[in-house]
Amino acid sequence: MEVRDSKNISHEIASAKLRRLALVASVVTAIAGSLGLGLYFLIVPSFLALGTLLQPYFHGAGRLLMWIGSILLSLWIFPYGLGTLFSYRLVARVDVLGLALASLVLVVLCDVGLAMDLARRKRTQSV
Repeated sequence: MEVRDSKNISHEIASAKLRRLALVASVVTAIAGSLGLGLYFLIVPSFLALGTLLQPYFHGAGRLLMWIGSILLSLWIFPYGLGTLFSYRLVARVDVLGLALASLVLVVLCDVGLAMDLARRKRTQSV
């Protein structure tokens, strides 16, 4: 009985790699967004960071916060990041361009990782 319970718990916790990726994506995006959009932007990636930190202890709430944070970051970063990259001549700052590119790549990787985690969880629940 204990083996089954620990097996079920391990499927509820997101992998350590995914949690690290989500935390790095939220921190880099917080830095990039606060430079371009002000300090209030720190609220948006805090959902993803908080969900990442809470997920091993509060599985459902942590995963929900990770998804909310990922969706909010995608909605904010794609227009801002792509706009920054396409107007690189106007920006003329390599650090801002680098952070915008890093944010875009990390948020895309985080979204893909969360989608793969969801597919893995659905597959193991159906078995």
